Amino acid sequence: MSFLPVFLLLLFLLIILDYHKRKKLILQIRRMPSEEKSDLLQKLIDPYGLSYLPLHDLFIYPENAWLQKSGCCPADTAGSNSSDQGTLPIYFDYNGKTWLIRLKKGQYGIYFGGEIGLYCTDHIVSPQNRNTTRFASVPESESLHLSLELLEKDLSIFKISKQHRQLSGFQIGRRHAPTESQLKASVTFPDTLMLQRFIHGLLEAGYSECELTIRGLTISFLFTSDKVSSHCHTRSSQLKQDAIKRQNAFLCHLYSHLTYPFCCTTDKLLYLHAYLPSTFQYLCRIRN
Repeated sequence: MSFLPVFLLLLFLLIILDYHKRKKLILQIRRMPSEEKSDLLQKLIDPYGLSYLPLHDLFIYPENAWLQKSGCCPADTAGSNSSDQGTLPIYFDYNGKTWLIRLKKGQYGIYFGGEIGLYCTDHIVSPQNRNTTRFASVPESESLHLSLELLEKDLSIFKISKQHRQLSGFQIGRRHAPTESQLKASVTFPDTLMLQRFIHGLLEAGYSECELTIRGLTISFLFTSDKVSSHCHTRSSQLKQDAIKRQNAFLCHLYSHLTYPFCCTTDKLLYLHAYLPSTFQYLCRIRN
């Protein structure tokens, strides 16, 4: 006796059941009030240290997130300067400490975004040791007013401004050509001396004075692909980066396919949480 007809019948029944399950979820989510959906999504992503701004379609790290208390070592993140992401470290000495203001932009897995992070040491670090020194996140009392605007072909994708230690913004399911994206950053300092030291750090990083806009204690500048700190890549590391780039593109297409019944991010993620909870958990971890 052949089991093929039985197998095909079971497969057909499973497909029918799955279809009705998805249809029920879609109707349920569409009938939920917008405010209720926003509150539910925020509750679901809060354990991952994320906050969602529906008006901007933007994920951010709130000031009290665990990530704000973590530090960084430039040598550990050197590999992030792939074809899909770039990093710009700016060092300067001020008030007996070496400061690091680090800018990042590009593809974070299925997310596209950027960030500005503030870090420092408790002593002056010599230039030759900066790349291998562990920098701590600055205390909340020393946070600065930061502004981050991500652009593509001179068109604004999003803009966010806040008093922060690590200002960030990420949009899910979107891909942009890294070479065509720009991060416009603005930093407001507490005094003229700190501003001047930061300007010196920018000049050391390859900027010219004509690329900087200064108004009072606020300085603005563009982080473009040509300003990415360069590192030597072997053939194997380049192949790995190309594979990551293809994986990111595939994940964006898969996300779009799985959530096609919906248009807004809130509906898409609530649907994935109910239909594919493990996929939802994976998406809530923004990968560098």
